[in-house]
Amino acid sequence: MIVYAYDITENKNRTRLAKKLKDFGWRVQYSVFECDINKDELTKLNKITKSIIDEAKDSVIIYDLCEGCRKKIKTFGKEKYTAYGDLFII
Repeated sequence: MIVYAYDITENKNRTRLAKKLKDFGWRVQYSVFECDINKDELTKLNKITKSIIDEAKDSVIIYDLCEGCRKKIKTFGKEKYTAYGDLFII
């Protein structure tokens, strides 16, 4: 699983990237997605990202979480969830 966070300056590009990310994972914050994807899907997502963002102005950070790290995820507050395989915690 990866955690994908972004800060995109242009509304159009931010919207395009968010729509693409929905094909790979689920939104957990406005500009943060969790994606349970394999290496090939990550490569495809990276290509899509590079085609959308302006690398001089925008930033994207991808955190690769190991299985042990996934089990340590904690959430606080309302309507946050995360996935563990086929199980979603709401």
